[in-house]
Amino acid sequence: MWTYLTGLPGPFPDVPAFAEAIARQVADPSSESVAITVDGRAEGLASYLRIDPAHGSVEIGGILLGTRLQRTTAATEALYLLTRHALDELGYRRYEWKCDALNASSRAAAERLGFRHEGTFRNAMPCPR
Repeated sequence: MWTYLTGLPGPFPDVPAFAEAIARQVADPSSESVAITVDGRAEGLASYLRIDPAHGSVEIGGILLGTRLQRTTAATEALYLLTRHALDELGYRRYEWKCDALNASSRAAAERLGFRHEGTFRNAMPCPR
């Protein structure tokens, strides 16, 4: 779950440390984060990143889904609603999804939602390995 998340470098030693990391993510002025809820309970997090209204472009990322959401229609619907909101309501013309080339589940989710592979960013981020 934590292997590919750069914004939330878990696992965390305890709930307060996790809550602090989430609070930092939500407070980041360069992104807009939303909770993904199931029956009124927060079960996930996703963020609009690289927000560029001048060029009509925004990225979806920082996606963290709890075990109750992983590989569910609820997760697909939540990501679809975020996409629709960005394109139809906020007026963006380009919606990007970037993930580590080794993150097969994220790549599959992106493909299910209609994203197309456009290329590989080589050496874009330092590798912690």
